[in-house]
Amino acid sequence: MSFQHSLTPEDLAAFAELAVVPGVTVGDLAYVQAMSLYSTGLIDTTVLNTLDRNSNLRVFQTPIGKAGQGYAASFLHTRSETNLDVDNFQMDGNEVFVGTHACWSICKRTNPGAAAAANQGATDENQVLIPSLHAVWALLSGLYWEVTVGDDITRNYGLLKDYPQGGGIYGVPTLQSFAVTYDDTISGLAGRTAPVGAQNGMPSIYCSRPLALPIVAPPNISVKIEVKNGNAIQAPVTSSSTGASTNWMGMLDYFQIRCVLEGYKFTMPVG
Repeated sequence: MSFQHSLTPEDLAAFAELAVVPGVTVGDLAYVQAMSLYSTGLIDTTVLNTLDRNSNLRVFQTPIGKAGQGYAASFLHTRSETNLDVDNFQMDGNEVFVGTHACWSICKRTNPGAAAAANQGATDENQVLIPSLHAVWALLSGLYWEVTVGDDITRNYGLLKDYPQGGGIYGVPTLQSFAVTYDDTISGLAGRTAPVGAQNGMPSIYCSRPLALPIVAPPNISVKIEVKNGNAIQAPVTSSSTGASTNWMGMLDYFQIRCVLEGYKFTMPVG
């Protein structure tokens, strides 16, 4: 079978018998190339510094050139948001994507204008790092993700914090003079230091975590990947000099969440 040729991805060898569709397994597929897919979405807020309870964001639903995933109807996704080119993660024709690794990141998307103007793609909307390692930890420790392929069972893959975006931005104290210092300051330098920002990652070339069970996206079958939480998640940033809470996340701002799936593209067997 084609799975045994020299281009076979070694990290899929243990899953050769994993079903793609009835009568076809991963081992029957013809290897095409390695592939990474990414998708970005927004979750709005109604309480300062807080991710609302029972938030739900579906990623890998909206392809390039269309609107969705928390963005306004006039905001069409470009390659800045995703490289997906199919609706609802439904692979075309006889193509199959098998995701073997995943990583998640989170940041703040600012909206300095009125609520009615949110996420229109205006130049005054920015992606900003979260100004506290503790806030990132609180958010990613309360968010989990699930995958449903077609009408199959839903699998829970765990918390977002366990799938870091390796090689990404991480918390770095600086010696710049800040009027307000945050809770990540180095002891003894209070009043003079603050982190540049925090992210779900570290300076590493290893950029994603292997999945215990690969995600198989068969042809003509939608794949639903959702980020959820239960209780509201409070993520305040506290001044180390005054103890006061800093309102870093306004009610017109958004949590921006991105998932990257690394894996392989295959085609279905002929005949």
